[in-house]
Amino acid sequence: MFPGAPRSDISSIKSQHTNVKVALSLGGDVVSGAPVYFDLSNIDTSDPNIFSRCIGELITTLKNNRVISFASIAPFYTGDVQRNYMALWRDYGSVIDYVNFQFYAYPSSTTVSQFENYFNEQASNYGVGKCS
Repeated sequence: MFPGAPRSDISSIKSQHTNVKVALSLGGDVVSGAPVYFDLSNIDTSDPNIFSRCIGELITTLKNNRVISFASIAPFYTGDVQRNYMALWRDYGSVIDYVNFQFYAYPSSTTVSQFENYFNEQASNYGVGKCS
């Protein structure tokens, strides 16, 4: 799929390939060359509990209304991002199906041993079996 794919294109592909799942991304790092951040103008978003409630309730509502069939989060190792996603996982882990930790964001000089240590750390943060 490509960003902004018309609903008819998605429906057409899904009708031809019943095993296809379509994923929607909220936020992200960069969209069309511009940085993207979770930012609400009327509340203090530096509070991980606010991030957790906003995103967690959104995921819960979308799942309860059968708009989405799965939810995946993609935390990153930096402080603010990690704190926000750890709060989200703590409060709403039961509605999150996958954790796709952003290992690709580490420097290219990262060794296999370091990656293994990072994986083990994140598996302990987010739970074995849901961390990929």
